[in-house]
Amino acid sequence: MRDSVGLCEGTAPLTPSDRGRIIARIHSLLNWCGELIPQQIEVGGRQIDLRDVVYDYITKDNITDEEKQQAIALADMLSEEEDKLEEAIRTGDVDRQRACELSHEARMLLRAVDELRSSPAEAADVKKLHLLKKIDDEKRWNKFVKQLR
Repeated sequence: MRDSVGLCEGTAPLTPSDRGRIIARIHSLLNWCGELIPQQIEVGGRQIDLRDVVYDYITKDNITDEEKQQAIALADMLSEEEDKLEEAIRTGDVDRQRACELSHEARMLLRAVDELRSSPAEAADVKKLHLLKKIDDEKRWNKFVKQLR
């Protein structure tokens, strides 16, 4: 299987197989890791400072239900934009370089979608459960050590 650099270079027309591989890479497990969230994006006819919006959302301590709903709505809009990029790769008249640029844009949007859909409150719950598990493990070890004495 050719690497993405080889797939993105050259002047040969994109084959359906090439298009499929580019799209598959968009959705491969954690492929968007390391991608930066776009600084700005136009959604619904208006400019959004996306990176700032996402950062404010994920670092906020207390998120209201309204803010959660707004984050989900924004994530849905970004997901629709990502679908459009995929469609352009799948059926558009794009060359290899442009298809890879669209793929990169799609991965950046997927990163933003993931951040918006991953609630900070959920992360706190995971940390809490992990800490409680550690405490439970410590109690069991202490009980075991007492039995050995």
